[in-house]
Parts: sequence; C-alpha cells; structure tokens
Amino acid sequence: MFLKRNGSITVFISIVLAVLIPLSCILIDLARYSMAVKQAKAALKICAESMLAAYDRQLREQYGLFALYPKESAQMEEEIFELLSDNLNTGASVNGVSDIYDFKVRKTEAIVFYNLSEPEVLRQQIAEFMKYRAPVQTVQEFYEKIKVMLGLVEEAEIVEKKMNLDRLMNDIRGSLVRIYYMLGGPVKEFNTASDGSMIAEGVLNKLGDYTRQTAQEAEKANENVQEIMDAQNQYINLFPSYRKAKKVYESAQKALDKIDSKLDRKKSELARLEEKAAAAKEAGQPFDDSRISALKAEISGLREERRSASGTCSEAYQEYVPLKNDIEKYKGEMDAGLEQAMSHLNGSINYCNKSQLELQSLLSHISLHKQFHADLLALLEELSPKLEELERESDGLLDSNTGKDSAISDQTCARLQKQLQCIKKETYTGIHSKLETNLEKLGSWEAAIKPVLTAIEEAEEQFSGALKDAEAVKADPLCGKSYAGCSGFESVENSISNLDSALSDLKSPARLKSIYDTPDYTLEPAPNEIEYNAFLRWFGEKYRDYSSSGALVPEAKDESTDLKSIRKSIGEFANYMGHLDDEGGGVDLESEDKERRDALPSHKGATSSESALTIIGKAIEESLENEIIHENPFIRPVEGLNSNHESQKNFFQFEIERILDFAKIIKGAVTDGLEGMAENLYMNEYIVSAFKCAAVQDNKIEHDIGWDRPLDNTYFDKAEVEYIIYGKSQEKSNIGSAQRSIFSIRLAFNLLHIYSDPEKLAAALSLASAIAGWTIFGVPVVQNFLLVAWAGLESYVDVKVLTEGGQVPLIKTSLSWYLGADHLADSLKNIFLKNFKEFTADKLENTIEDASQAVQETVANIIDAKIDKAFFNIEKMTDRFIDSAEATAEEADLFLGNFLSKVRFDHLELFSQSLEKAIEDLISDNLQKLESYSQEKLAHVKNSLKTKIQSLIFESPLYTGLEDKLKSWGNDLLDKGIHAAEGQIEKVFGKAGGSGSGNITGKLIMMDYADYLRILLLAVPANQKCLRTADLMQLNMQEVSNNFDISMDRCKTYIFIRAELDFKTWFLPEALFRKNNRGMISVEWSQGY
Repeated sequence: MFLKRNGSITVFISIVLAVLIPLSCILIDLARYSMAVKQAKAALKICAESMLAAYDRQLREQYGLFALYPKESAQMEEEIFELLSDNLNTGASVNGVSDIYDFKVRKTEAIVFYNLSEPEVLRQQIAEFMKYRAPVQTVQEFYEKIKVMLGLVEEAEIVEKKMNLDRLMNDIRGSLVRIYYMLGGPVKEFNTASDGSMIAEGVLNKLGDYTRQTAQEAEKANENVQEIMDAQNQYINLFPSYRKAKKVYESAQKALDKIDSKLDRKKSELARLEEKAAAAKEAGQPFDDSRISALKAEISGLREERRSASGTCSEAYQEYVPLKNDIEKYKGEMDAGLEQAMSHLNGSINYCNKSQLELQSLLSHISLHKQFHADLLALLEELSPKLEELERESDGLLDSNTGKDSAISDQTCARLQKQLQCIKKETYTGIHSKLETNLEKLGSWEAAIKPVLTAIEEAEEQFSGALKDAEAVKADPLCGKSYAGCSGFESVENSISNLDSALSDLKSPARLKSIYDTPDYTLEPAPNEIEYNAFLRWFGEKYRDYSSSGALVPEAKDESTDLKSIRKSIGEFANYMGHLDDEGGGVDLESEDKERRDALPSHKGATSSESALTIIGKAIEESLENEIIHENPFIRPVEGLNSNHESQKNFFQFEIERILDFAKIIKGAVTDGLEGMAENLYMNEYIVSAFKCAAVQDNKIEHDIGWDRPLDNTYFDKAEVEYIIYGKSQEKSNIGSAQRSIFSIRLAFNLLHIYSDPEKLAAALSLASAIAGWTIFGVPVVQNFLLVAWAGLESYVDVKVLTEGGQVPLIKTSLSWYLGADHLADSLKNIFLKNFKEFTADKLENTIEDASQAVQETVANIIDAKIDKAFFNIEKMTDRFIDSAEATAEEADLFLGNFLSKVRFDHLELFSQSLEKAIEDLISDNLQKLESYSQEKLAHVKNSLKTKIQSLIFESPLYTGLEDKLKSWGNDLLDKGIHAAEGQIEKVFGKAGGSGSGNITGKLIMMDYADYLRILLLAVPANQKCLRTADLMQLNMQEVSNNFDISMDRCKTYIFIRAELDFKTWFLPEALFRKNNRGMISVEWSQGY
C-alpha cells in the first residue's frame, strides 16, 4: 500500500495548502491593518485641518494671525470624534460599494499647545505673515539705512571723544595755570619779606637779641636770692618768739581792757544811784544807800586790780615791741628783694613770648610753604593720570582715524594735534623732583625750629614758676616755699645757637639757592586775565588766611553774566527734556485697569507649553541665543541734569553716549548680515504697521497690515508702538520717553552737521570768546557747550516736526537747519521765553528736489578739512580768536598758482586724495614763507585759502562733471532708494565709498517718526518686544469685543490629536490587534498654523 503512487500529488498539495492558506489569510489581515492605519492617519490629518480651520476670526481680522478659537477640550474631542467618523464612513452604507474595514471610532483625545503669549510662537507667526506683506526689498532698504546711520555714528563718536578730550585738556590746563601761578607767586616768596629782606635772617637776629635780654633779666632776677633767703630764714626763726610775745601782750591787753570795761560800768551805776539819793533827799523821802556803799567798795577793788593788770600788760609790751620791729625789718628786706626779682622775671617772660612769636611766625611761614609744596605735588600727581589718559585717548583717536577719508576726522584730528602741542608731559617730571627736594628741606627746617620752641616754652614755664614762688613768699614767708631764683636758660641759649647753625642757609641767598630752588616754569601760551581770575578764586578759597606781599592783591572778577544766563537756560531746557517721560496724562493702564494689566503676558509672563511638549523649551533657548539685542540703553536713567557747567559732562553729552552705546549693539548685529537681522526687522515692521504711534493722524497707519481694522477702538489712544518700546503704564510717559530717545538720536546727527559747518563753528566760537574770554582750552569747552546746546535745540524742533507727521533728513544741510546763528546768545539765554515748545517749522520741505546742496556742502567740508589737516604742523595755538572775515585774499592768491591742475575729478575718493596731495605740495612749496608769518597772519591766510580753493573748484568745469554724477546718484537714491543706487557707488565715490558717500546719503535720507521707532525697536529685547505686542493684542481685542476674558494664552496655535479605532478583521482574531482593552488601531497627528 505504501508503495502505491496514486494520490501522492494531492496529498502534497494538501499539505502545502494547509500551510499556505492560513499564511495567506494572516498576510491579508496584516496588509489590511497596515492600510487601515494609513487611512486612519489620513482621516485624522483631515480632522486636524478641519479643526484648524475654526480659527479666531477677530484675531485674524485685527492682526492677521491665526489661533484656534478657544473651546473646551471635551467639545473639541466630540467634534473630532464626529469628523473622524464621517471621514472613515463608519456606519455608512452605499450601494455598489463595500466597506472592507468597517471602522469604529472608540475614543479621541485632543491637546492644544503653543499659544501667542509665548514670544517664540508669536515671533514665528509674525515673521511668516510679514514675508508676504513686507518683501525682502523693504527690509533691505531699512537695513541699508541702518548701515549708513552706523557709519555716521562713527563720525559722531569722533566728535564726542574730542569733546571729552577738550574737557580733559581744560581740566589739565586749569591745573597747569595753578602750578604756574603758584610757582611764580607764593612759592617764590619763600623767606622774602615785604622790604626784600630775608625773613629767617630777621627772625634769627631778633631771636638773638631777645635771648640776650632774657638772659640778662634772668641774671638780675637771681642777684638777691641769698639775701632774700637769709631774711626769710631770720623771719622764720624769730617768728615763734614773736608770735608768743604777741600772744602774751594781746592777752594782757585784753584782760586790762576787760577790767576797764567793768570799772566803767560800776562808775556809771554809782553815779546814777547818787543822783537818785540826792533827789530823794530834796523831796524829803527816805532812800536806801547801802547799794551805793557796796558799789564804792567794788570800784575801789577794781582800781587796785587794774593797777596790777596794767603792770602786767606793760611788761608784756616791752617784751613784744623789739620782736615786732625785727620781724618787720626781715619782711621789708624780703619784699624789696622779691619785688626786684619779680620785675626781672616778668621781663624774662616777656622776651620769651617775643622769641616764641618770632619763631612761630617763621615756623608758620615754613609750614605754609611746606603746604604749598605738598599741594603742588598733589596737583602734579593728580595731573599725571590725566596726562596719561590724555595721551592714551588722544593717541587712540588719532590712530583710529589715520588714513580715514573723513572731513570730520581730518578737522578734529588737526585741531587736537594743535592743542596737544601745548601740553608736554616730560616738563613736569623735573618740577616734581625739585619740589620734593624743597619739601624735604622745609621739613628739616620745620623740625629744627620745633625743639627750640619747646625749650623756650619750658624756660618760660620755669620763669613763671619762679615768679609764682616769689609772689607766694612775698604774700606769706611761712608758706613753706622759698624763692631760689631761676636756672636752666643755658639750654635755651644752646638750642638757639644750634638753630642758628641749622637755619644758616636761610640767612644767605646764595646758600639758599644751592639747596632750595624754586622751579622755573613757563606756560605756553601764557595765561590771561580770565585764567588769572580763576586762579585767584581757587587760591582765595584754599588759603583763606594767607596774605601775600602783593602778588595776589587783585580780587577775582566775577564770571560773565551772559555765560551764567546761558548755563541756567540750558540747564532748564535739559531738565525739561530729561523729564519728558515724567509727564502724566492719557490712558493709565496701572491705575485704571490694574486687573487687566496683571493679566497681560508681559506682567504675568508667558504661559509655557512645556508641560505639553518639552521641545518648546529648546526652541525658546535657541531663540534667546539668537537674540541680537540684550539690553536697552534707552531705559537707563537720565544723567547729567545737575551738571550745567561747561567743564562737566552734561545731559546732552550723556545722551550722545547713550546713542553711541546703542550703535555698538546694533553694529554687532549688522556684522551678521541681513539674514541675521531679518526676523527682527520683520517683527519691527509688523509692529509699526499693526499698531499706532504718537504721529498717527486720524487713526490711519501708513502701511497698515489690513483693511477696515477698528483702529478707533484701541486701549491706548495713540502710543501703542511706544508702549512696546518702553512698557510704561501711562501713555504720555511712553510718548515722552520716545521723544527723548528720538531727541538723543537727532542730537548725535545734528552735532555732525554743526561740527562740519564753518559758519556755525565760527558763530559759536565768537560767542564763546565774547562771554567767557579767551583761554587756550576754556573757550573750546565753552564752544562745545554752546554747540551741543544748539544741536539740542535743533533736535527738539526736529522731534516736534516728526511728532506732527513731518520728515527730517538724517544729516541736515544749511537749508534744512531751522535755528540760525542770528541772535544765538539771546536764543540760548531765553530758550523757553522764545517759546520753542510751540515752535513750528514751515521751512522744511518733506521731500528734497535734488542733491545739489548735499553735494556742495560735503565737498566744501572736505576742502576745509584737508586745509586744516595740512596747516596744523606750522600752526600754534593763538592767544585770541581770529575772525575768518579778516582774511586777506591777496595773500592766498600768491600761493595757488596751478593748484587746480593737480586735482582729479574722476570720482569723490580720487578728488579727496588728489586735493590732499595738492594742498600738501602747496604748503611744502611755501613753507619758509608761511613759517615767517605771525600766528594771526597765518590764520588769515589759511581762512583765505579755504575761500579761494572752494571758489576755484566750484567754478571748474571738471568739478561740474563730478557734481553732476554725484547729483544723479543722489536723485536716484531719492527716487528709487538706497539699494537701487548702491550699484553706482564705486563709479561715483570710488572703491572705498568712504565718508563722502555716507555724508551725502545721510543728507538725502528722509526719516519720519515711524522710522525712528523702527530704530528704537532694535533696542528692545526680543522676548520683551513679543510680550508687549501680545499685551496690545489682548487689550485691543478686549476693547473691540467688550470681553475682558480674552487672553493671549488661550490663543492656541497647535493641536495634537490621538484616536483609537477598531476595524473588522477577516481571518485573524481581533484580540491579536488589541492590547489592554484599547482600540485595535491608535493614530496620532499634530499640526498648527
């Protein structure tokens, strides 16, 4: 049976099919499962898109951004359940169609995350939105403006550094003037009396006389010491007997006096009784006379007693009188000797006092000059770091501008180099050494005098002690003291003899000069009356008790009242500008809507989605690393409001520093190129297009992001962009802060114009000289003070124009400058009386018709700068102001010759280089003649050369060709923008482009209020900017809808969906696809805007 072959194939096929058929069934169901998962995911994606289609329409209409309309999670999950069921056709039946999956949705979950209170989320949405609204050309145009501004700010930094150096040099000059007058006056008067004699010699001579007289008086005071002592001893020895005899005598006399008194009383009584007895006898009356008899007996007894007492008293007196006479004799001898001694002791004390006064005067004189030397050394030591700072900062400024083709750079460096010629650090080393030697010698003389003063004081004390002893003995010889005279003055005489040797150098002019040498110091240029008066004020304050022989007799004159008035007026203006952001008014978010304020994203913070997805944390971290601005210089406190003096850094200069700090931050970002700044620029462009600013008129934004947005129904009336920049609760405070910041920016650029305009520089210099008097560095400091204030006033007017919707060129020309030089002093003295707060500018056109003025002023500045640079080597600082109007054209004509043939006009760079070489050749060819001129005439010639060379060049046909090219480029820039004109730069300006292109471009770029807000937005940290943007969106949507529950953290932008489904298997049991009683299929999908 086993060997039969029939049916073997059938069996084999059966075996194969038994395996193949179940395997095929398994594979079919697995394939169906895979396809079901794909279909479920596709359906879930459609559900997500459907959910995202339900965006917040108010947010979209007002701000062009997307966010899910706020819903509860249960409602969203229910909607997703229905949508997914519909998409999978669950429970549906269509004729001719078979449902091979028979899906059943068991469960859906929805998680929304990422909200618009998160800076990175908001920034990403706005960037995507603006890529379509603001094409790359718009961003690139503003980016080019920023680069031009940064180039101009570098020139403003040169001006700012030069102003700081002027203040430093003025401070140094003040110290040098003090050193000069101290060395030439008080210090040179050492040891010199008013009659020309030597003070020390006179003092020592008088001291010798007083010493001799003191010694003589002391010797005379000691002449009668022995006689006085003998008399005192005799007095003391005799006094006990004298005292005993006196006592006995006084006792006997007292007893006698007592008997006499008693006897007198008895006699009186007896006489009275006898009168009564006589009267009774006459009257015939009886009278008892027994008492009379008794009294007579008593009187008789008393008389006998008195005779005995009188004898005793007489004996005692006889013994007492000789002793009394001896005592008075000895006392008289003592008194006579003591009075003579006391007279001579008083004489000694008097001469000691005179000696002390003379020595004290010499010591005071030496101590005062020791103080002079110490103060001079302190001045020199204070001067040393200032000189080092001057050297460091001036070298840094000169080195950084070497080879830089800039009119501002050339002029500034030429002026600086000319000023530096007047300060030579090495001069003061020798002075310091001599003063130290003198100070050491003064100390030794002072040390020699002090012991002598002490010895004289001790001698005086001895004389005073002896005098007291003499007075005590004279008053009472038995006092226990005795007058032994005075001794020890020999030590004083020795001390004075030693002092005479120690101070012998002070008695001889020749010997004094060999060991004590007052340094000779010549200050160039010599100080004038203004500086002398400043020195007198300082000296009088520092040495109030010092009286000189006449060198410092003149009284210091008061400062110019004009300068004081200008300081006061400029100080008031600075305070007004510095407190612009303190003005209240308008909407106040903090006081009116504190609860709404606390709910804003910038106050309560972003509601993070980290709990939903950890990835957002990484995204935020990356965003922070890429943030281009890390601090906002414009929120720093205002400085310098109390510094209204030209020698101090004031409010205006602190504001320029603020702009320079801001420019450094922006420069760091620009180095990364446009791509690194693009997102930030898109964000800023969105802000100024979506929100109102103080310059908005009739609630219309120039480049609005949408149409018919409810701009009349916003929380803040206007200053929304300003709120994003400064974040203050009060609307007017934000406006004030923005105006002050724009004022600071304008100040820097207006300063560039004013420092490159010869007429304005001359006007300020003339006014500074008139109100302050000429000083070598003082007038430049006052001039800077006036120029900065002038630029500040112009900047204030600019801010008014910008706030009212006007435009202002980045760098002004003379035509676009408002405040002329006429009556400059009156304008600066009466800033607010002139009603600048209400100043309206009617002169400035909102557009520039052509570039002629910008080109001509730039070329004129180049010519002036090259001439200043070439002349500085042969110029010295003149001692007075030279008016350019005095220049003589005839002198200049002699030098020009074929000057114009050496100047090339191919492009601006070649023109500048060839002009510099031509001027250097002109100076070199005529150097000997120029050096023979006086400084005044040299200044005239230089000013005439400027006028003549400008006239030659501007009238040249070759220049006309260059000017036409420059004007054509400028007009293209005005018509088509910076980026469009960029391709012509090399042809017109040369390869480097250089300062010339920046200056002309700056004069042609028109900036409005919104442009400055774009710049200020660059200073705001990215996260802070986004949070405040979200604040405004939240507030404004609340206003429009009157629903204060609207919150940006509820504006979700991403949704995560998860669903569990079942499907019908054909062969495999469902348990194989199910786990933990969940759906057979689990799918997830995440999607957002």
